[in-house]
Amino acid sequence: SGTALTPNQIRLISRLTNNVTVLYDGDEAGLRASIRGIDLILEQGMNVKICTFPEGEDPDSFAKKNTLESLKLYLDDNATDFINFKAALLVSQTKNDPIKRAETVREILVSISKIPDDIKKEVYIQECARIMNIDESILYNTLAQILKKDKKDFQKQQQKKHAVLLFIASASEIHRQSTGNQGTREPGNQETKEPGTQETREPRNSGTKEPEPRNQETTNRPAGFREAY
Repeated sequence: SGTALTPNQIRLISRLTNNVTVLYDGDEAGLRASIRGIDLILEQGMNVKICTFPEGEDPDSFAKKNTLESLKLYLDDNATDFINFKAALLVSQTKNDPIKRAETVREILVSISKIPDDIKKEVYIQECARIMNIDESILYNTLAQILKKDKKDFQKQQQKKHAVLLFIASASEIHRQSTGNQGTREPGNQETKEPGTQETREPRNSGTKEPEPRNQETTNRPAGFREAY
């Protein structure tokens, strides 16, 4: 499909099996993709092997040209452990350059650092020392430096995430308080009024005084008397 391998895809695969054989094209782009995919798989604690196809072939075309038994036989004969594959691939690109060779060793150690299991780490360190002809103690020291740097980088990322979350929470609180102050006011100022201030008033507070109620039983005014207003 032309899409790169993603961590989510690897996690889905890990639910079914812990052993993965990655099939890649034999061209340069396919080989570069294989290196990126190896580290992602190792981070999930999975066992990974890599198998490439002859130049001009890809997994789809090869499978169409061969029977299932032939395909299985090819995978058994050509699938290799990730460290041997990566070492062979990178060493072929160094062309006996000591600086590039040192960079190759470091790249292999970066992949080993992704492995969560310490026993597997040690086994691969021994294998790397054998393949690259380097003292194990040097590889262990370099691996420790890589792990220490990864830990610091992870802590920095967590601090940045925490700072961003605090900023978002603070901005949300300020926005909430701002909109809350505009939308609600103290009782009696707008939505609710104290009795007698607007809707209902005492008779003595109105512009025109209403006459005091007459007590018809006690009034002594003559009949026909009209009170002037």
